[in-house]
Amino acid sequence: NFDGKKQNYSRNQAEFVMKDFFGKNPPKPDGFENYHRGNNSGVSYSIVKYASQNGAYRVFMKVKIHQGKHLIDAIDFTLIKE
Repeated sequence: NFDGKKQNYSRNQAEFVMKDFFGKNPPKPDGFENYHRGNNSGVSYSIVKYASQNGAYRVFMKVKIHQGKHLIDAIDFTLIKE
């Protein structure tokens, strides 16, 4: 999800989309700030601030454990209006 535009991607598509996003929005030094982490019924989540050269984003990431592997279930980037 990028600024309210929800999409579902295959693993390969998601890798391409993420590389494109980070290529267009390179991080500032110390560009990550952890806001909150939690775990609920085997699902972990994190909320961080990602400061890029083009703006700051609130990032929500949800991770599930499947067959002993941590798999990203959802990532949501929302531009922070400063």
